Amino acid sequence: MELLEENLEKIMCHPDVKENPVQIISIAGAFRKGKSFIMGFFLKYLVAQQQDCEWLNENDKIEGFHWRGGSDRVTSGIHIWSKPLVYEKESGKKVAVLLMDTQGIFDNEATFEDCTCIFALSNLISSVQV
Repeated sequence: MELLEENLEKIMCHPDVKENPVQIISIAGAFRKGKSFIMGFFLKYLVAQQQDCEWLNENDKIEGFHWRGGSDRVTSGIHIWSKPLVYEKESGKKVAVLLMDTQGIFDNEATFEDCTCIFALSNLISSVQV
């Protein structure tokens, strides 16, 4: 595994992340079960909440995290959405939400150690694990 420090630094040094508490919503599980699709769904919902608009229409597309049908792996490693989503809680305090997608475990390409490491990292750094 390789840490892309430049990408992580861009996210973690974003003004909204530096100035507010951060909550990370992550997803982990078996490969080819729709993790990236559901993270795209979450992204669409959270962005609509920020814009105070209807979030799901009949002809909408789920975009954001890359996904597709089939049996080949799409996500490799851990992907964090590059733009934090800032919300004001009922208490008036702001929180920055980051969405994190992970590669599926138990695929034909990753070793058991890779799967264990990705699942453990995802679990350790997330506020909510799906």
